[in-house]
Amino acid sequence: RNQAVFEGSVDSSIFDGNPAGGLFVEVADNAAVTDMSVDGNSFTNTTDPIRFLRTADGVIGSGTPVAILNNTIDGGTNGISLAARNSNNLDRYTVNDNTITNTTNVGILLEHGFDARLDVDMDNNSVTGSGSHGIQAFQTAGTITPELRRLSGLWQNLTVAESGGNGIDLSARLGPGLTITNSDIINSAGIGMNVTGPGTLDATFNLIEGSGSHGIAVTGVGFKNMSFDNNTIRLNDGDGFRLINNGNEGGFGFTIKANNNVIELNTKRGINILNQGDDDTTFTANGNLINGNGNE
Repeated sequence: RNQAVFEGSVDSSIFDGNPAGGLFVEVADNAAVTDMSVDGNSFTNTTDPIRFLRTADGVIGSGTPVAILNNTIDGGTNGISLAARNSNNLDRYTVNDNTITNTTNVGILLEHGFDARLDVDMDNNSVTGSGSHGIQAFQTAGTITPELRRLSGLWQNLTVAESGGNGIDLSARLGPGLTITNSDIINSAGIGMNVTGPGTLDATFNLIEGSGSHGIAVTGVGFKNMSFDNNTIRLNDGDGFRLINNGNEGGFGFTIKANNNVIELNTKRGINILNQGDDDTTFTANGNLINGNGNE
């Protein structure tokens, strides 16, 4: 089977008016991308400007993480799309200092499926005006061992603004090792941070403001062990923090911490918790300032 190894760079280039796509890297069989940079490029009027897809027993970032840096993306469907499918190999990326505006779908789209593991570090990216979610991470099924799937990474200093859907939407299998910190998620049409996937997550020192629905919402099938600490959640058109563990979804345990947050001036409840059926929830909320919300 194919065991090709690729190293290279795509730097300082202009992609304009490419309806079939901009930069597309596909890795299959036993092939590998061991060292690659995508740095300082400009993408306009281009469908799927930056797209990586790994399938079968391939691997991306096996030597050093693929570096996607300093790119400017205006328009297109999904600005940056990174997908890992099939085997339990770990694909690794560093996504820093990119500016993504006006995509028709998602600004940054992450997918892991079957048994694949995906590690993406992100720092100082700006995602504005996405037609759907600003950043979306999701999983595709197809395995009897879903616990092998994993999305990890340190996401910091992000600006996600004016998304047509949710600011950050997480339905992937999360962690261990996923942290979102020091980021601004503002003026989303939907929920600021929507977490439906199972797993672990730390969300700290973020600003979630001006969402058309809830600030942070945690719902969905699967066990969750998550912390939401030291965030400012304000001026959202719904609950500030919403937690729903619904017995109709299969009897899953949630362990959720929400400590030292400022939750203020949201149109509905500051914190809203619903626990039903056979589900067990352990919820800790200490040291929060809950002020001026429309309901409790």
